[in-house]
Amino acid sequence: MDALAEQIVPAPPGYEAYREFDLDLDFGDDDEIPRQLEWKPVVAFAYEPRSNLLDPVTVDDGRLSNYAVRSPNGRVHTSSESFFENVDEYREYLCKELAKKKTKAA
Repeated sequence: MDALAEQIVPAPPGYEAYREFDLDLDFGDDDEIPRQLEWKPVVAFAYEPRSNLLDPVTVDDGRLSNYAVRSPNGRVHTSSESFFENVDEYREYLCKELAKKKTKAA
């Protein structure tokens, strides 16, 4: 039933998505957060009635489940419902999270 209620709506121009990785699974001990995050244009948003988020859809990755979306005004929000004023603040958060993971692994 949920799949029947899902809606896909075209994205307004200027929205971009970054596919977020699970820091516990996708990064090894030597990995770092890239200096330039690879943002891709959002072509649509998927809406599920039971969710309060719009999942971005990109041409390359399809519908994303772990993501960050950069709006045209530069603000960033994530699928984990974190909000940042800009990409630099978001990248700093990712670096801190990776550092925490590395500290726990040591």
